This record gives sequence, C-alpha cells and structure tokens, in this order.
Amino acid sequence: MILGNLISVAAFGMMMAGVAKLFKVSNDINEIKDILREMQRDSRPIAPPSGAYRAAGYTAESHESPVALMRAVNAEAGRMTFEGSPTLQEP
Repeated sequence: MILGNLISVAAFGMMMAGVAKLFKVSNDINEIKDILREMQRDSRPIAPPSGAYRAAGYTAESHESPVALMRAVNAEAGRMTFEGSPTLQEP
C-alpha cells in the first residue's frame, strides 16, 4: 500500500515536471519567433533619399570612400599645431 502511494506521487511529480517543461519550451519558441520578426523588420531596405537631398546634389556616389576620408582627416590633423604635442607636426 505504501509502495503504491509512493509510485503514484512520483508519477504525478513526473507529469507535472513534463507539463512545466512544455510551457518552458513554448516560451522559448515564442522568444525565438519574436527575435526573428525583429531581425526581419530591421533588414528591410532603406528608402532612397528624398527630393530635398537630390536637389542639393546628394547622391550615393558623391560620398568619398572611407580610406579617402581618413587620409583627409590625417592631412588636416598634420596641419594643426599644438604646443608640446610630439605627434602632430607644424605645417
């Protein structure tokens, strides 16, 4: 009799653990879906520039490459003078 009650309690506990595990898996799947939706929302293409930008002469090709911009910044920094600065040279 006692052995049967122990087995019943253990079986009930295992069923409850299984149900709790199902809820946890369901919650994880919902979180993964939300993350995928957010990633999809963030990957949509950006609209082209509006008419105001085009009227001002803005085009995607008008931008310089990152290397050219860094060279321009370094050249500008080379022209600056700071007293006591060993890294920057006088013009």
